[in-house]
Amino acid sequence: MTIKKNSNFFSKTSIQILIILSVGFFLYSFMLSAPFKILDDEISILNNTQIESFKNIFSIFKSSFFGADRYYRPFVTLSFAIERQLFGLNSFFFNLTNLILHLCISLLIFRVCSRVLRNEFLGFLVGILFVIHPINAEAVSHIAGRSILLSAFFEWSSFILYLIFREKKKASCYLMSLGCFCFALLSKESSFMFPAIIFVYEYVFHRMNKENILKKIKPVLGFFLISVLYLFLRKDLGIVSTPHSFALKDTILGISAFIVGFFDYLRILIFPCDLYFERIFSVQQTLLVPQFLLILLATVISVFVFIKLRKHIDKRIVFFSAFTFITFFPVCQIIPLRLQPGYIFFPNHFWYVPSVGIFSLLAILILFLHKKFSGLILKIIIIPWLIVLGALTVQENIYATSPIASQEKAIFYQPHHQRAHAILGLYWARQKDFKQAEYHFKEVLKVDPGDARARISLGKTLIDQDQYWKGLSEYENVAYSQDFKDILDGNIREAYATLENKYRGMLLEDPKNAAIYFSLGVVYSKERKFLKAIEMYKETLKLNPEFENAHQNLCFAYYMIGEEKKAQICREKGILF
Repeated sequence: MTIKKNSNFFSKTSIQILIILSVGFFLYSFMLSAPFKILDDEISILNNTQIESFKNIFSIFKSSFFGADRYYRPFVTLSFAIERQLFGLNSFFFNLTNLILHLCISLLIFRVCSRVLRNEFLGFLVGILFVIHPINAEAVSHIAGRSILLSAFFEWSSFILYLIFREKKKASCYLMSLGCFCFALLSKESSFMFPAIIFVYEYVFHRMNKENILKKIKPVLGFFLISVLYLFLRKDLGIVSTPHSFALKDTILGISAFIVGFFDYLRILIFPCDLYFERIFSVQQTLLVPQFLLILLATVISVFVFIKLRKHIDKRIVFFSAFTFITFFPVCQIIPLRLQPGYIFFPNHFWYVPSVGIFSLLAILILFLHKKFSGLILKIIIIPWLIVLGALTVQENIYATSPIASQEKAIFYQPHHQRAHAILGLYWARQKDFKQAEYHFKEVLKVDPGDARARISLGKTLIDQDQYWKGLSEYENVAYSQDFKDILDGNIREAYATLENKYRGMLLEDPKNAAIYFSLGVVYSKERKFLKAIEMYKETLKLNPEFENAHQNLCFAYYMIGEEKKAQICREKGILF
């Protein structure tokens, strides 16, 4: 009898696993042909010299991710290096790795939630919601965002191993759980919150109190110790900077925008009709916004009721509510995350791990309604809803196969999306549609006039349209070019060299044109070749003595080469031939 029961149970579990895998593979197979993305994939994969050879492994583990001193994700770069060595720069295999990771994570979530929810059907429902919902499509289809997938994979692996350790008291499972947690930290910084999840699990499900807290907390201490060691490692490597400096008012306003965005996403989880890539939310200049005040009031009341009734609330609800809060804490804008001025960065992939908490609560609600009301009515609602979610996931993955479709969709919903305009500008510039590129770069600069990359790109786009002086003017208006100094200097040199050749060619055809000599003189002045500039200004004034700008520039050129007496005479209208 026992063998038969286990066999049936295994068969049922196998079918559920097969459903999750087959549904997930079908929905996400559409993104396998997606090309590498502009910007992120270029930085982390295409132009990343670290992944060209396994000889760079030590360098990978000592370097920051994306070239900034704020992200430490060596496992992500290492995964790219392995793929580069095995498959070259073939985006199909990079996408396939993301898909496999997503399917494995879905199965881990199924197993973990089955145990925590004490119900395999609920675990299956959470797993299928996770794999079907389009909110997770961004994390899977964005290759450079693999940090989310790797950290989630290792976190859920650590969690399931910890649960096995708690049940069977196997020290090996505990050690492997700690190891997986280490790997999660080396994949993404937000995994730092994982020990808090383990602590809450112990507190909620194992009756932690004053008398037994030291005994109960002992297994959790290993995770906290690793977190401390991780911080020391980051400090030793010098990878400790934050994206933005802390300002109290900006932080408070950012948190308020996050709260508004969070509740908007709760609506999206049920009706995901307006998803777009790298979602942003505007930061209001005051907290006295009706929408925020109503949400804040509702939140305070909900928290108050939750605390008052906590002893009567199902432990599973308490745990997954806390799980959602903990996993969202790193992105709640206490450390400001700004994609552009005046907006918080709150993309769909931030929901990849926290969504499990919401899906678990939804699964509990669905089961409750199923018992309370007619199962047939519920199926009429839930099954079509799941089909719609799956269809929207397919749509998101089809968008991912186009280099610009996701960005155009983002602009449709958010016309001031700076990053989307920047990517589209780069795309059209490479397609040599410079008018389109110019439009998008100008849109970026409307949002952030100090964006050096966009200013330089606009200048190059104008020069590519033979508007050299307009383009050079944009180069001169670059306020802060430290990260792009070599590119800017190279573009300027190239532009002046092209202008020099252009004007010299024009002089061969029209040697008596004073305006051409003057323009060539300006080019030499800009290049600080003042002796050559003086020759050109003199030739200009020979042909047209009344050319006032040439006269002024000549005086200035004398001054710049230290000929102050000649500069003085020049200012007194002495031409000095």
